[in-house]
Amino acid sequence: PEIGLAKDADYTNAKSYLLQQMCKDGGNLYDHLSKVITRILTERPNNSCDIFEDLSKDVKRTEFRGERDTMKEQPDISSEVALAEVQKRLFSRSGEDEAEGEDAPETP
Repeated sequence: PEIGLAKDADYTNAKSYLLQQMCKDGGNLYDHLSKVITRILTERPNNSCDIFEDLSKDVKRTEFRGERDTMKEQPDISSEVALAEVQKRLFSRSGEDEAEGEDAPETP
């Protein structure tokens, strides 16, 4: 029983160490290694040991590019939401308008 506890403690200490090792992009080593290993297990390349470093760099590039592209491509939804709120009354039935206010337009 004590051997199992020692192994659990070793695992916990190792994981803690990997989580504390920060990458330049703000991530941690544990998450980065998890992504690289997941990619190896998903793609199953024949030479995974030889291309491990390349896969690691590619994962970093993908993460960095993904964050920047996402920020650039996100539309400003505040104006869309405001317009939807204004137009919402046009599509509601007259009985549903009363709860929202008296100035709602009537529908034929």
